[in-house]
Amino acid sequence: MPLMRHRRLVEREVKKMLLEAAKRGGLSPRSVAEWLREEYGINARPEWRSIEKALLSPEVTSNEFAAFLVDNGVEVPEEKWIEILRKYGIRV
Repeated sequence: MPLMRHRRLVEREVKKMLLEAAKRGGLSPRSVAEWLREEYGINARPEWRSIEKALLSPEVTSNEFAAFLVDNGVEVPEEKWIEILRKYGIRV
Protein backbone atom coordinates (compact mmCIF):
# COMPACT_ATOMS: atom_id res chain seq x y z
CA MET A 1 0.00 0.00 0.00
CA PRO A 2 1.48 3.39 -0.93
CA LEU A 3 2.71 5.34 2.06
CA MET A 4 0.46 8.40 1.57
CA ARG A 5 -2.67 6.26 1.29
CA HIS A 6 -1.55 4.36 4.38
CA ARG A 7 -1.19 7.61 6.34
CA ARG A 8 -4.60 8.86 5.22
CA LEU A 9 -6.26 5.64 6.36
CA VAL A 10 -4.59 5.84 9.78
CA GLU A 11 -5.49 9.54 10.16
CA ARG A 12 -9.08 8.87 9.16
CA GLU A 13 -9.51 6.04 11.65
CA VAL A 14 -7.81 7.95 14.47
CA LYS A 15 -9.95 11.04 13.84
CA LYS A 16 -13.13 8.96 13.96
CA MET A 17 -11.99 7.41 17.23
CA LEU A 18 -11.25 10.88 18.63
CA LEU A 19 -14.64 12.13 17.49
CA GLU A 20 -16.29 9.32 19.46
CA ALA A 21 -14.19 10.34 22.48
CA ALA A 22 -15.44 13.93 22.06
CA LYS A 23 -19.04 12.74 22.05
CA ARG A 24 -18.54 10.50 25.10
CA GLY A 25 -16.65 13.27 26.87
CA GLY A 26 -19.62 15.61 26.56
CA LEU A 27 -18.02 18.12 24.20
CA SER A 28 -20.64 20.10 22.33
CA PRO A 29 -20.71 19.96 18.54
CA ARG A 30 -20.95 23.75 18.58
CA SER A 31 -17.55 24.10 20.27
CA VAL A 32 -15.92 21.74 17.75
CA ALA A 33 -17.54 23.61 14.85
CA GLU A 34 -16.27 26.93 16.24
CA TRP A 35 -12.74 25.51 16.62
CA LEU A 36 -12.75 24.25 13.03
CA ARG A 37 -13.88 27.66 11.78
CA GLU A 38 -11.45 29.68 13.90
CA GLU A 39 -8.39 27.50 13.41
CA TYR A 40 -8.83 26.22 9.85
CA GLY A 41 -11.51 28.33 8.19
CA ILE A 42 -13.62 25.18 7.82
CA ASN A 43 -17.34 25.79 8.11
CA ALA A 44 -19.21 22.90 9.69
CA ARG A 45 -22.72 22.90 11.04
CA PRO A 46 -22.85 22.28 14.80
CA GLU A 47 -23.97 18.69 14.35
CA TRP A 48 -21.79 15.60 14.59
CA ARG A 49 -22.30 14.39 11.00
CA SER A 50 -21.16 17.70 9.55
CA ILE A 51 -18.24 17.87 11.96
CA GLU A 52 -17.09 14.36 11.05
CA LYS A 53 -17.01 15.29 7.39
CA ALA A 54 -15.05 18.47 8.14
CA LEU A 55 -12.59 16.67 10.44
CA LEU A 56 -11.70 14.21 7.73
CA SER A 57 -10.15 17.07 5.79
CA PRO A 58 -6.37 16.63 5.50
CA GLU A 59 -5.95 20.18 6.86
CA VAL A 60 -6.82 18.98 10.36
CA THR A 61 -4.45 16.42 11.86
CA SER A 62 -5.36 13.87 14.48
CA ASN A 63 -2.69 15.35 16.77
CA GLU A 64 -4.25 18.82 16.53
CA PHE A 65 -7.73 17.44 17.20
CA ALA A 66 -6.43 15.42 20.15
CA ALA A 67 -4.79 18.55 21.60
CA PHE A 68 -8.09 20.41 21.24
CA LEU A 69 -9.89 17.61 23.07
CA VAL A 70 -7.37 17.59 25.93
CA ASP A 71 -7.58 21.39 26.20
CA ASN A 72 -11.34 20.96 26.59
CA GLY A 73 -11.14 18.30 29.28
CA VAL A 74 -11.79 15.25 27.11
CA GLU A 75 -9.69 12.17 27.80
CA VAL A 76 -7.96 10.88 24.67
CA PRO A 77 -8.08 7.07 24.57
CA GLU A 78 -4.40 6.41 24.00
CA GLU A 79 -4.77 2.63 24.04
CA LYS A 80 -7.25 2.76 21.17
CA TRP A 81 -4.92 5.07 19.27
CA ILE A 82 -2.07 2.60 19.74
CA GLU A 83 -4.32 -0.27 18.58
CA ILE A 84 -5.08 1.62 15.37
CA LEU A 85 -1.39 2.28 14.72
CA ARG A 86 -0.50 -1.37 15.31
CA LYS A 87 -3.34 -2.48 13.04
CA TYR A 88 -1.55 -0.67 10.19
CA GLY A 89 1.84 -2.09 11.14
CA ILE A 90 3.16 1.05 12.79
CA ARG A 91 5.37 0.31 15.76
CA VAL A 92 4.72 2.18 18.95
